Amino acid sequence: MRTSSFLTFLWVFAFSGLAHPYPDLPVRADFKFNGEALITVEIDPRCFEVDPEKEPYLVNGVYQALDKKDLAEMEKKANALIAKSIKFSFDPPLAEKPVFTYRYTTLADKPIDKKDQTPVVLQADWKFKIPLNTKTYQITALPEGKYSVQFINSILGQQKDLNVLFPKESSYKLDLSLVSRIRKAHQKNKAPR
Repeated sequence: MRTSSFLTFLWVFAFSGLAHPYPDLPVRADFKFNGEALITVEIDPRCFEVDPEKEPYLVNGVYQALDKKDLAEMEKKANALIAKSIKFSFDPPLAEKPVFTYRYTTLADKPIDKKDQTPVVLQADWKFKIPLNTKTYQITALPEGKYSVQFINSILGQQKDLNVLFPKESSYKLDLSLVSRIRKAHQKNKAPR
């Protein structure tokens, strides 16, 4: 039996007959005063399936049985899903493209507990430093995507308004000028006199 068939069998066996909510793609961004940025996309593995609403969650009991090859395959699918679903835009545009590293949590980026039935999701982290002159950040839910995208942000520890996007919609432009002003003031104070 192939690994993917075996996993499908385990998922169906674990949750046969139960309905699950349609997944979405939460995108959380955290911008620090020193220009460090962390953008995280949460991906429910059900998003890789044709009819995710009918699929069971990947649960901790099954996740613990996965090997590195299985995880690498899920991460490859996650990269493709992000590229097809979300466009990240900065003003002025960033020279670098998103490069994600992966970790596994339960829903809403909480640690996985020891229960076998705890849902497990992928967290795709993109860490980088925004250029000093960065004015805004915005995302677009691409037309090829089929999931709603949640635009969730924090600047200097302060939460900003949530924006839910459907395919073809763009978020509001998140103002990053405060981060730029603080960084410029900090650099000015550090300059030799």
